[in-house]
Amino acid sequence: MKPCVNTGSFRDVEVITCFEILGKMGFRDIEFNIRPVMAEGYDKRELKSVLTDFGFNIVSIAGGWCDFYTSGDEQAKNVESVQRQLELADYFGNHSIRLFWGMLDKKYDSRYIRDNVVSNVRNLAEQNPEFTFLFENHDHFSLDINFLEGFFRSVEAPNVWLNYDAVNFERGGTDSMEALKRLYQWVKHTHVKGKTGNNISSLVDSEFKFRDIFKYLREHNYDGYVSLEYEAGGDIISNIYRDYMYLKRKINSER
Repeated sequence: MKPCVNTGSFRDVEVITCFEILGKMGFRDIEFNIRPVMAEGYDKRELKSVLTDFGFNIVSIAGGWCDFYTSGDEQAKNVESVQRQLELADYFGNHSIRLFWGMLDKKYDSRYIRDNVVSNVRNLAEQNPEFTFLFENHDHFSLDINFLEGFFRSVEAPNVWLNYDAVNFERGGTDSMEALKRLYQWVKHTHVKGKTGNNISSLVDSEFKFRDIFKYLREHNYDGYVSLEYEAGGDIISNIYRDYMYLKRKINSER
C-alpha cells in the first residue's frame, strides 16, 4: 500500500496555491482533482507547469461530472463530459480516472436500469481501452453490495475497477468490511477519511478505525494507493499534514 493525497481536499484553496503548499510540504504522490479546469476555467498549461516544477506523481485523475444511469440525449451529455475528462487525463499524463455511477435514487431500481448502466460503462471501457476507470462507491446504488457485485460481474471489462471508500459505505449504512471482502477482487484504489457519528472528521480524530481494513489489505497483498480525502474543514493545511502522517504510519504498521 502506498499513501497519496487527493488535491480535492483543498476545495477552498486557490489551485496554484494548493500545489505550492503540497510541494513545499514534501508531498509527491497525488490524486489530481481536475475540477479547477473542468468547472472553473483554469489554464491547464499553467497547472501542468506547476505540477512539473514540483515533480508531482499523478496516481489518478478525479473531479468531473458523470452519470451512467441515463439514456438518449442525457447519456450523450455524460459521454461528452467524460470524454473531456479523458482528454485532460491524457494531457496531464495519467490514464487512471475516478468516476461515479450517478445520482439515481434506489427507489427507481429495475432490471432496465441495471442493464443500462452496465451497457453504458461497458461501451466506455471498450472505446477507451488505454484508460483505467475507477468507480467510487458514493451514494444510492453504489452503496449496495449486491448491486456492485452484479455490476462488476456483468460488465466484464478488464479496465473497470472499484475505488473503495470505507467511510462512504459506513455513512450509507453498509458494512465496509463485508463490502471489502465481497468486492476485493475489483478494488484498484482506495479512499480514506475520518468519520465521527455520521459526520466527516479528520482521520486522526475519527471514531471509525481502519485497523481491520488495512490488515485485510495487507494480508491480501494490496499494492494500490490509499488516498487521503480530507473533507473536515478547519485548518486544512495543518490537518492534512497531520492526517497524512497518521495514515502513513498506519498503513506501514504491523509489517
